[in-house]
Amino acid sequence: MIFNNRAAARRERAAAYARHVVAVLAPHFPDLQHSQAATIVTTAIEQQLSTPHASWEAIIDSAYVANWRLRPAEEAGQVRVACHRSPLSATDRARETELTALINQGAP
Repeated sequence: MIFNNRAAARRERAAAYARHVVAVLAPHFPDLQHSQAATIVTTAIEQQLSTPHASWEAIIDSAYVANWRLRPAEEAGQVRVACHRSPLSATDRARETELTALINQGAP
């Protein structure tokens, strides 16, 4: 019984964190303002938190461009924003840092 309660609590924390991440990033990535894309990314984050994979990523900008993605953070149970544009500019690096701080600030 206790195990089931802990597992349920972990799933709820993962779901709350995933919703938080999408809500914070939606103003910066218009595709996340569409419910279908938001649901796909939310589900992907939840799955990553429940079964972590080092190579996991979720595209958060246009699938045609795919410059911006979520990747596993060094801190367990979190994700980070990563830019895959080549070459990566100083502005891109600053945006990665800023958006990662935003999603992990006040996270549930």
